[in-house]
Amino acid sequence: MNENKKKYQIALSLIEGVGDIIGKKLLAFTGSAKAVFFAKRNELEKIEGIGKVLVKAILSADVLARANQELKWLEKEGVNHLFYSDKHSPNRLKQCQDAPLNLFYKGNIDWNKDKFISIVGTRKASSFGKQFTSELVKELAPYNPVIVSGLAHGIDVAAHKAVLEYGLEIIAVFAHGLGKIYPSAHAAIAKSIAENGCLLTDYLSGTVALPQHFV
Repeated sequence: MNENKKKYQIALSLIEGVGDIIGKKLLAFTGSAKAVFFAKRNELEKIEGIGKVLVKAILSADVLARANQELKWLEKEGVNHLFYSDKHSPNRLKQCQDAPLNLFYKGNIDWNKDKFISIVGTRKASSFGKQFTSELVKELAPYNPVIVSGLAHGIDVAAHKAVLEYGLEIIAVFAHGLGKIYPSAHAAIAKSIAENGCLLTDYLSGTVALPQHFV
């Protein structure tokens, strides 16, 4: 892990007012996350959509200490980090204007495998719905896709259980940091998922599961 490089990559998303779209504009103009922090005021003001208020926030941002703290946590917990411009970051996400700048994951996955299928649904699933989900995964198994879901109650966790049963790769996407498992009742299955795919989020470790974080 190139800690110095990753420090600036994580810090970029911590600057107030810099989201995924603005972050990419800054990267395109300066060339790297680190360069953003060393850019001159007059250079930043040339970027379309970057006003004086945001330029001031960028130039006065005191976020590197928090980014360093996150890097230490990632190393301690065995959590991996991918940046938007990294060679092995998911190509499909790069087609999205608001693709996350940073991804944090525990486990191992081929991000650019041929087939990915997302299975999500109601948290209050009927027994029929859960059984249908299991049979759907069974029918998909010969095509060997990576199954993506959210580890929530109901259809999501039914999909995860079926994927583990039929030996497919799996990604559980969290709406919070990897410092905890939500819902906590799914901690055991989350461990199995990390061993057969990965747990994935674009949120820092201490981020809690708020309604607006769920896609």
